[in-house]
Amino acid sequence: MSLDAAWAVGQDAMFATMGVPAVVTRPEPDDTPIQTSLIWVASTTISDPSGAAFQRREAIRTAAVLRSAVATLPRGTRIVAPELQGGVARTWKVEHPDVLEADLIRAIVVPVEAGT
Repeated sequence: MSLDAAWAVGQDAMFATMGVPAVVTRPEPDDTPIQTSLIWVASTTISDPSGAAFQRREAIRTAAVLRSAVATLPRGTRIVAPELQGGVARTWKVEHPDVLEADLIRAIVVPVEAGT
């Protein structure tokens, strides 16, 4: 088995075991909703402002999708997906693409508050 084939098997297993259902809607003109799945990549925490006496800590959420399902994840893309398998779906907005690989896109997302 080639390395590419082994990677594909591993990636399929990741999405099958850790993936959650998602609906991705990119900004116009490519705004047709795409039903797919995503994986939540380990989140990190940032502090803002740095060095100040008062610090706010926020989790940075990173979503990963297969490029075969979604070719691009530009800023402003809306994603409806639960945080956990079987959880309640929430709406997320792409702040910016994070990593673009040959077969995978990772993007930093933030939750969309109701009414926005």
